[in-house]
Amino acid sequence: FIWFFAGHGVNVADLDGDEDDGLDEAFVTPSKEGKLVEKAVLLDDDFAKALNSLLPAETRILCICDCCHSGTICDIDSFHWEHDVYQISASQDSEEAEDTGKGGVLTRALRQSIERSTLRYGTEPYSLQRIADGCIKRVHKQTKEQVCSFQYNGTPPDEVAWPMPLHRRDLLYKMKADLGEYEESDDDIA
Repeated sequence: FIWFFAGHGVNVADLDGDEDDGLDEAFVTPSKEGKLVEKAVLLDDDFAKALNSLLPAETRILCICDCCHSGTICDIDSFHWEHDVYQISASQDSEEAEDTGKGGVLTRALRQSIERSTLRYGTEPYSLQRIADGCIKRVHKQTKEQVCSFQYNGTPPDEVAWPMPLHRRDLLYKMKADLGEYEESDDDIA
C-alpha cells in the first residue's frame, strides 16, 4: 500500500498525551464543505490506527509525506504497528517543507532518485533504502531549511525492493527534453 501526500501538514495540540512535545502532527484535509478547518485534519494517531486496522497484516506500507511538520506524522516511533511500514518525510515535526514552483522539494528529490536508479539499474530491482538515501541527499542539496527523514518498522529497507520502478525506455524518452536534471556524477547515490 502506498500513501503519497503532497499538501499541507500542521501541528495540533496532543489531546491523548502520547507525544513528547505535546503536539500531534496532522495532514490538512478538507471538511465535507471543502473548507480547511482544524476539525477536519487527519491526526497522526488516527492515520496510524486506520492503516493498521484496515489493511491486511501482510501488507507492506510505504508513506511518502511531502508536507510541513511530517517527521513523525505516521507515528512509526510511537504506534504499535502490525505491518512493515516505511515513511519518507519532507521535514521534521518543527519544520516547514519548501516548494520549488515545480512541486515540493521532496517530490522532486523522489522523482530524481527513482530516475537515477532506473538509469543505473535498468530492469534490476533497487532498494527502498537506496531511494530514501537519494531523497535525503537531494533534499539537503536543494535546501538547508528542512531535513528530510526516513523511518521504518519491520524488514530492513535495504532488503525491500522499491515498489514503483520506472521503465527505462520511458525514462530515456522523457530525458530528451529534460537533460539538464542529470548533471550529477555516476558516483552519486540513487
